[in-house]
Amino acid sequence: MVYLTTRPEIEVFVVGASEAVDLLARINLPDTGPGAVIGVIVKGTSTPLPIPKAADTYLGRLFKHYEDGPPVSMPLLILTFSMRNDAGYVTWMVEPSSRGDIPKLIIHKHPRNVPATKDVLDEILEKVNDWSDKVQKSMFITR
Repeated sequence: MVYLTTRPEIEVFVVGASEAVDLLARINLPDTGPGAVIGVIVKGTSTPLPIPKAADTYLGRLFKHYEDGPPVSMPLLILTFSMRNDAGYVTWMVEPSSRGDIPKLIIHKHPRNVPATKDVLDEILEKVNDWSDKVQKSMFITR
């Protein structure tokens, strides 16, 4: 959660324990107000995760559990942290795509973790905002 709350424009909400998603992160932009929402699953382990591939292996069972479809129909990130070596990684389970005219959600069948850095968070926010803008434009008609 700390990874997400380092940015003032991200508002984090804890979801009930019985839900498949642990957190909802809403991106509040100064020009547009409340924006896109990202579902977040948080996984922690006492096992060392020295490289992203170790985090991929650790999350393999979770991805297998959702192989018939993700638990939500929104952008969905997984944040994985090792308590042993303080490593943090992030991967998409449901990745927003704004390529082309129609915004889409890409369902990943396998994790592809990268270190959870500020630059990666910047890329995530940009990708989600671009996708959300296209969703808004394609869904709503002004009369």
